[in-house]
Amino acid sequence: MSDVIFNHFKIVPLFKDLSDEELQSIVDISHMRLYKARSFFFLQGDKLDRVFFIHSGKIKIHITDQSGREQIVSVPRTGEMFPHVGLFRKGTFPAHAEVLKTAELIITPVAEFEQILIKYPVLCIKLIMFLGEKII
Repeated sequence: MSDVIFNHFKIVPLFKDLSDEELQSIVDISHMRLYKARSFFFLQGDKLDRVFFIHSGKIKIHITDQSGREQIVSVPRTGEMFPHVGLFRKGTFPAHAEVLKTAELIITPVAEFEQILIKYPVLCIKLIMFLGEKII
């Protein structure tokens, strides 16, 4: 399974310029999980302690307002990382994540990812540049 994650991360824009050693350190802390359609893998208010990468399938990120109405925030595509705030924000997930079509997700714990950022500072710069493109 780690080969699948390694090959997937090779094409993720955030990781595409990393050395094999740098990339392998992220693969080592990550795992893949299958989620069935109509399941939730985090809810608004759950502890924000991991980020996800879509390997396959389709998901939507949405919030529920005070009146109970759903507002779709995004529908991330294969290869995308989410939530983007997961690497910079402590606290809770700002939205719900629901599987629309059976999905394989790669899960990376934030605390362990932060340790990798300390070990490979160049990844911090790449992450900032990547997120800067998302903001504009």
